[in-house]
Amino acid sequence: MVFSVSKIQCFKQCKYKYRLQYIEKVEQEHFEFFKKGSNVHKMFETFTVSDTGADNVVSRFFNSEVGKKYFKTIVNAEKEVRIGLKIVNGQIVPCEFKDSEAFFHGIIDVLNDNTILDYKTGRKKSFKDQDWMQLMYYAAWLFLKHPEYNEVNISYLYVEHNCENAVTVKRTYVNEILKKILKNVIEITKYEGNPNEEHKCSWSCDYCSCRGSCKFYKELQESKLENIPFETI
Repeated sequence: MVFSVSKIQCFKQCKYKYRLQYIEKVEQEHFEFFKKGSNVHKMFETFTVSDTGADNVVSRFFNSEVGKKYFKTIVNAEKEVRIGLKIVNGQIVPCEFKDSEAFFHGIIDVLNDNTILDYKTGRKKSFKDQDWMQLMYYAAWLFLKHPEYNEVNISYLYVEHNCENAVTVKRTYVNEILKKILKNVIEITKYEGNPNEEHKCSWSCDYCSCRGSCKFYKELQESKLENIPFETI
């Protein structure tokens, strides 16, 4: 079984969604904003210096103060870096994305020496509300890959809003990150052995790719209809 950040985030967000998506493998809904995010990522991936004059989200970002700050880092970086982690002799070590022994893999949007960047589209998150799990896990891989690094800089770039959330991760924190990865892997493995129907309602249910197969979402929609005053119908 191979894990990823999106798989772990799905489990932490709603176990029933995880059950539908990864165990029962129900048909997924595809929302327009998911396509937008994918398209923006592709634009950044294929960006060249000659594209700065175009009128699109990428050029507008690079013309902003945050974009100018990261311009050289992005232009000279590796893009879409595929990474993996595996266990050898009881130790977690970095490996190739497609390594048959990998238990975790991911894709880094931008990697330049000890700097990791991730493009974000859609709703901007404040610094205090930012979920750092994705880039913390990638930072742990980079520390294992490069023992000479004592710090890793990680940043989420909200490219539609021309802003960033950034922190510097110290090597002294790497063991805590690895413990969290293993804890999540163990919890999910146990759950897959005996999946339940634990469901967590939130505002994101309306944007859940499994909502068409979710009985809890259907019940929620029916209860909303029942509470509409008759005179408004």
